[in-house]
Amino acid sequence: MDENRVKGAGSRVIGRIEGAAGALGGSARTELRGRAREAAGEVQQTYGAAIDAVRGFAVEQPITALLAAAGVGFLVGLFAARR
Repeated sequence: MDENRVKGAGSRVIGRIEGAAGALGGSARTELRGRAREAAGEVQQTYGAAIDAVRGFAVEQPITALLAAAGVGFLVGLFAARR
């Protein structure tokens, strides 16, 4: 399991608590900061899940993963050369 998934889940929980505390205390700034932290944690958790999926695919299908990476590298090279 990627550490981004764990850190993201932690940030989501802390953000949710901070947002609720801001709402209860009447502090719009604290509530907004909590919601922002919660959203950032969700993005980080999703990123970690994507990394885990790519790693799993590379382990299960190494040749296909290598060919896909070569294809992406080729396309990036083509687009970079056009500039």
